Amino acid sequence: MADFDWVNARAQCSAAIMFARLRVNIKADVEKMKLLDSTWLLRFWSEEHSIFVSRERPNQTRTISVVGCPTSIGVMDEDKERCIATLTLNNEGECRLSVNGQELEEWQFRKMILEELFFGD
Repeated sequence: MADFDWVNARAQCSAAIMFARLRVNIKADVEKMKLLDSTWLLRFWSEEHSIFVSRERPNQTRTISVVGCPTSIGVMDEDKERCIATLTLNNEGECRLSVNGQELEEWQFRKMILEELFFGD
């Protein structure tokens, strides 16, 4: 891997590109969860730089928002900041999200932000 083109690989590992992937895959996660559990009403919607997922019952709503920024991706749980992810290349040349120094694959990041919403009380 001595001739690995890390400059181009890192250029392709951007918040904008990852945010676009997250939009598609979070929507798919919500659709899968809807098929598994009809206890809650799950909703997905997005805007140019934001993705929203809500879980609703009468008199009870919880919303997670994912916000794409120029160099990072932020996650809010209701009105509280949950985490900020930056993008990095790991030593194997793979694009990863970094949250508090921990490298995550995209599916691991989605699990981190959606698991409690999907499977919690």
